[in-house]
Amino acid sequence: MSGKIFINYRRGEDSGFVHALLGRLESAFATDQVFIDVDSIEPGLDFVPVLKEQVAQCDILLAVIGKGWSDARDETGIRRLDKSEDWVRIEIASALEQEKRVIPVLLGDARMPRTDELPNELKPLATRNAVRLTHERFKADAASLVSVLQKMLARVQSDREKREAEDRKNREADELKKREVDERKKRRAGERKKRGAEEKESNRSRAQKLPDENQQAAMADREKSEAASRLGSHQDKLLDAVHQAIMAVHEEDKAAAPLDWLIEQQKHRSSAAKLLDEIQQAVMADREAAAPMGSPQEEKDRIWSNELLDAVHQAIMTVREEREAAAPQGGQIEQERNRPFEQDLLDAVQQALEAEEEPQGSRDDHH
Repeated sequence: MSGKIFINYRRGEDSGFVHALLGRLESAFATDQVFIDVDSIEPGLDFVPVLKEQVAQCDILLAVIGKGWSDARDETGIRRLDKSEDWVRIEIASALEQEKRVIPVLLGDARMPRTDELPNELKPLATRNAVRLTHERFKADAASLVSVLQKMLARVQSDREKREAEDRKNREADELKKREVDERKKRRAGERKKRGAEEKESNRSRAQKLPDENQQAAMADREKSEAASRLGSHQDKLLDAVHQAIMAVHEEDKAAAPLDWLIEQQKHRSSAAKLLDEIQQAVMADREAAAPMGSPQEEKDRIWSNELLDAVHQAIMTVREEREAAAPQGGQIEQERNRPFEQDLLDAVQQALEAEEEPQGSRDDHH
């Protein structure tokens, strides 16, 4: 059984009762459960804080009251209960203030002090139910008190265990709540960390992707520009090749003697074939230099070249047919006629190139 009993008494003529009571209590309870100021305070210690601390640790205070208890005086004649440093007053006042169980123990025919006989801080003592110890019935009275104290301490222990269990339950609930709060904090911190990592990775991916997209766009623009430049170069070279071929034919025609209509027809056929052959060689040589063999660009350029050559060939045939149907022939007339033929041929090739330029540009946009 746990719990402590504090014996409060005033030294004097009642000391015999007190020590007899102490013996009974020590035989019924453990030594550390009973506190009495005479034997419990070490020499040299300030008894006031020690007494208050001992009262705080006890569960029951026995206020032993003998004859003359309320009117006991010191050597100067001052009533002891009126002195603030009186240890009897200090102990009882401390127990009442801490709401300890205070039991008045009346010795012999001592009476309970009246309220008007007590200091203000001790007045609640006057209304506490008391027990009595007498010389004649000491053993029975002491046994009855011990029995009462045992029951009280049992209830005290039960109440303490309930409080401890409730406190333990509350602590466990608080710890569980704290763990839940910590888990939520940890989970939220983990989620924030995960979102931060995902956002960081997303930003890194966007940062890496952006240069790739910019690079791809720049490459596409560069390819378009190169394709446009290549197309313009093809057109210029083709026109130069056509012009040079016409000039070559013209030089040959200037050196030739006047011919009859049959020779003129043969000359036009030869000139057209020669012109067509030189144009084809110039275009194909330029296309092979522009795109590696076997590439998609090379295949597209070859198709375009064939379509352009067909257009040029058709233009030459048209001009030749028109020239073969012309009536007059001869030196000066033939010479005049050849010059318009050259100009008409160049115009026809230029028109063919302009007609092919837009489709080719559209095809290059899809490279």
